[in-house]
Amino acid sequence: MIADDTGVREWRSALQKINSHAFSGDFNLLSVAAKVALLSREAMQPLTVRAISERARTYGWNLSDSQVRQVVEFLEYLGLVKVGR
Repeated sequence: MIADDTGVREWRSALQKINSHAFSGDFNLLSVAAKVALLSREAMQPLTVRAISERARTYGWNLSDSQVRQVVEFLEYLGLVKVGR
């Protein structure tokens, strides 16, 4: 059994947030969310939705602005990204 230290509590809290969101069961949107989080983290600065879509193409990913917009709110809620407006 894993001890209930601060790290474990943080992970449990994050998982509860993820699972409580409306699209947590949509694996396609979760995939888009993971890609957007990666691109945002690599940039180390807030990116616009358009910039995220353009950077995605450098990886061969075709993320539409509407897909990105859809997941940004979720990722901001989780504290994983900050998107420029």
